[in-house]
Amino acid sequence: MRVGKKEASNRAIAIKRPTYEQLQHLSPEQFRRACGVKLQTFNRLVEVLAEAKAKQKPGRPSVLSLENQLLLTLEYLREYRTYFPIAQSWGIHESTVCRMVQKTENTLIKETDCHLPGMKQLHGSEELSLTVVVMDATEQVIEKPQKTTSLLLRKKKHHSLKAQIVIAWQWAQIICCDCEKGSIHDFKLLKKSRVHFRQGQLCLADAGYQGIHKRHQRSLTPHKKPRGGEFTASRNRRISS
Repeated sequence: MRVGKKEASNRAIAIKRPTYEQLQHLSPEQFRRACGVKLQTFNRLVEVLAEAKAKQKPGRPSVLSLENQLLLTLEYLREYRTYFPIAQSWGIHESTVCRMVQKTENTLIKETDCHLPGMKQLHGSEELSLTVVVMDATEQVIEKPQKTTSLLLRKKKHHSLKAQIVIAWQWAQIICCDCEKGSIHDFKLLKKSRVHFRQGQLCLADAGYQGIHKRHQRSLTPHKKPRGGEFTASRNRRISS
């Protein structure tokens, strides 16, 4: 296969990234830590990509295998680096990385196995009424939005997304998630997401959801230190255990 001058120079100065073939000797737990997903999940995603590729017309072969394309995409999603340093790690051009990431994402988005169950399952399933539901939120720094009509957003020096996830404890499965632009309080994000739990569900949340018991009685959150009093950690240990 012919390689352009730019790609040849990139490969010459590339910091080699462990490929899928080099990760085969890892244990399942080490593979999950390296890739971000379990080995069986990774293999299932490769099957989805292979099925989509089989339906396409044959053309120029890709520089990387499907396994390495998926590994590259997971690296981009986990580490949130720009295309250029990823291209240097894999020894390819950054435009090639862009095409691989977009193609892999678009293929996996169409697969129903990659979709979250959603709030319908949270509300409608009788089985979930007896489970423990865990909720948490985190803020992720993002790049400055390029296409925006808001002058306020363009002038901000810090851009982020606040994400909230709801997990079924029994299945260790994410049920639904919701995102909001900018820095927002956890409890305010909960109210905006309109997530409601069944009466029999037990909801575990962190200190950012103080006051959730007013919306859902079966809720447990860490207790804050009383003003002028002593902090007792025994109850918080019972909640986290």
